[in-house]
Amino acid sequence: MKAKMLSETASSKICVRTLRSALKKTNGTGKQKQMPKKEGQAGAVVKKETGRASPPPKAISSSQRRGRAEKAPATSRTTATLTGTPSRPANARAALMAVKIKEEGEGGRPPQPTPSKKRRRQEEETIVKIEASLLKQEEGTFLLPPPPKALKKQETQKSKSRKIKQEEGLSPMQRKMALAAESPSPFPSFHPPLPSQSLSVYEALEALHGPVSFSTDRPVLDSLVRTILSQNTTDRTSARAFEQLKREFPSWRSVLCAPPGAVEESIRVGGLADIKAERVRRILLGLLKKFPLECQHAATMMSSSSKASKGGEMGGGVVPEEILRSLPGEPTLEFLRSWDGSSVREFLTSLDGVGPKTAACVMLFALGLPEFPVDTHVLHIAQKRLKWLPSGANRETAFLHLNCRIPEAIKGPLHVLLVEHGKRCRACSRGSLQKEEIEGTCPLPEANREGRAAE
Repeated sequence: MKAKMLSETASSKICVRTLRSALKKTNGTGKQKQMPKKEGQAGAVVKKETGRASPPPKAISSSQRRGRAEKAPATSRTTATLTGTPSRPANARAALMAVKIKEEGEGGRPPQPTPSKKRRRQEEETIVKIEASLLKQEEGTFLLPPPPKALKKQETQKSKSRKIKQEEGLSPMQRKMALAAESPSPFPSFHPPLPSQSLSVYEALEALHGPVSFSTDRPVLDSLVRTILSQNTTDRTSARAFEQLKREFPSWRSVLCAPPGAVEESIRVGGLADIKAERVRRILLGLLKKFPLECQHAATMMSSSSKASKGGEMGGGVVPEEILRSLPGEPTLEFLRSWDGSSVREFLTSLDGVGPKTAACVMLFALGLPEFPVDTHVLHIAQKRLKWLPSGANRETAFLHLNCRIPEAIKGPLHVLLVEHGKRCRACSRGSLQKEEIEGTCPLPEANREGRAAE
């Protein structure tokens, strides 16, 4: 018992001695006392005032280090118990950090350097995206926000898609036409053909093949179906297919009432009969649904004709009889004659199987509007022979470009002459000639050079 008391007394004396030495070093403020620097202080050896060098520090074994580490917590606890205040670290920097942390509160941290404006803006954008994604999390569509560069790229793509697609529900061809209305030519830096070139080529072709004249008395719907049947085939075979179709089905309503396979068989000679027959049926049904008054008026006008009743009494066709009873009238497109050119083009290109070339042919040959259709003959001559188009142009871009460059007064006649010349000139033909070959050399290159020089 006595030995235990002596050991406790000795330990308390050691604690008091340690506390006094700590207070002397910190001057009672918790900061370590700054000692004056001595001249010649370098490394571990310091010269004293007497001129003698201090001996190097003794090496400390691992067992001594563990002993000091075990004593350190006990000493700090004893100091706190004796003084009634928490222990202060001996290091001045650690003490300063402790004061700052205490002022900021538990879990605080020293203030960070002020970020740049760009960094703050990026952080704010990221926070906004995170908040938006958290709102989506309730619906089960939680997504991490993309980086700022990806966000800018998405916004650019969205703005481009808005320009191309102005309204919902537009067909791809209507979007191309809307884009063409905003930018007249897809090749604004490509200037040919100049007006003088177009006029010079037209005069040369007219002198070779004779003047051009065509009538616009053909019904608009007849012209549309005739042009659809001419797709991917020659004019001769498409003409035969159309004549046979009109012979077996005099009215367009009789086409809807025809038994399965009858329409396809009548146009088989023109190729792609199943696809073309289905397109014609969709167009006819669409006209009965969208324009009932115009179709009923057309049926009234045809009531005295022998065409009117042949197909109306037929039953068991591809289109159910219930639908045909609910849609009276005769399909027609004659109401387009009172529309302006842009409205006609927009409506025609919205129909199934009708592209810019088909719509331009109907507008030119049925309505008499100034259009320049581009078929295989025109595209080959304009691109390869006359160099009116860049090498990467296709039929759609060629249509947009040439309709901007060629004067309206000669669009129709020049189109007819180029098609005729492509069928008879070996130098301008894409393959075998479809008509009798012209005599002499082709006048197009010389006429094109003269027109360019005249400009």
